[in-house]
Amino acid sequence: EIAGGGIIRDVIRDNQAEYRDKVMDRNLKWDTGNITGDLRRETYGHKPSLILVGGPEDRRKADFAKTLEQRLFSNGNKVYYLGIQNLLVGLDADMTVKRHHLYPEDRDEMIRRLAELTNILMDAGIILVATVSLLSFDEQETFRMSVSPVEVQTIWVGSSDGSDVNADYTIEDAGTAADH
Repeated sequence: EIAGGGIIRDVIRDNQAEYRDKVMDRNLKWDTGNITGDLRRETYGHKPSLILVGGPEDRRKADFAKTLEQRLFSNGNKVYYLGIQNLLVGLDADMTVKRHHLYPEDRDEMIRRLAELTNILMDAGIILVATVSLLSFDEQETFRMSVSPVEVQTIWVGSSDGSDVNADYTIEDAGTAADH
């Protein structure tokens, strides 16, 4: 029984196709060490994980992320907090920052660099808590693609009006973030 049919005449690539190709190429060429991910999970007592903390520009988002890092660390997890500002003064120091604005003119490149750094930290087996103000769905997908098959959780802190991010957890009132 035929349920459908047709002729495929053209390949339609989504806006993440080029980066996905680069990630696949990177993964094929990746030079791994002698310590496997399974051994790291067994030794650390947890699997690597990325926790993206997104939301509008608001200092309380970083405060929440740092508190989360502290709680995870207190529970014996190998965890690290990475604020986007640290990237801007480090790996992204060569990028031109817009006048009176926090982010470089080439935000896509900034996100790509952060996603690649995240991949390295996932390979090391840790839990990374990273803040990204004004995170978009496409940027969220860049992270997911870069660290796949590692689990990515997204916590949105602040108003989600106008956001296209699929958050796993939302704290609409940034003022109450510390209570979560």
